[in-house]
Formats: sequence, structure tokens, C-alpha cells
Amino acid sequence: MKKDNQCGTRGCLFELSLQLSIIVVGKQFVNAVVEMGVLLLLRVYKKWSVYKKVLQFGFSTIFVATFPRTIVCYAEHHHKNQAQC
Repeated sequence: MKKDNQCGTRGCLFELSLQLSIIVVGKQFVNAVVEMGVLLLLRVYKKWSVYKKVLQFGFSTIFVATFPRTIVCYAEHHHKNQAQC
């Protein structure tokens, strides 16, 4: 009588252990890659955000130096809502 063994010569426990170890190690690897990717994207976004703030500061500084009365009118209008420039 021939026995139908689907697990191979080492038995089902070895194959199960191998599959579980591959799943656990693979999941850790994927989680590490995702975590590093997220951290890298956050770092790039923070750099971009800083560059954006620097550009805004530069433009506002040039604007204020060029049109000093405009900022005074804006401040008066913003705080009192009665300035007529």
C-alpha cells in the first residue's frame, strides 16, 4: 500500500516551521523598508517645508523693503479694521 505524503521526507512540521519563519522574517523586512521609506519621505518633506519658508521670508522681506507703507496699512487695517490706505 502506497502512502500519499504531501509534506516531503522531513515531515509536515519542518515545512510549517520553514513557512512561518519566511513569513515572520519577510514581514519584519517589509515593515523595516516601509518605516525607512516613511522616515525618508518625512525628512524630504521637512526640507521642502524649510525651503518654502525661506522663500516666503525672502519674498516678504523684499516686499516690505520695497513697499514699507503697505505693511503699515495692513497692520492698521488688521488690528483696527478702520484704516483707509
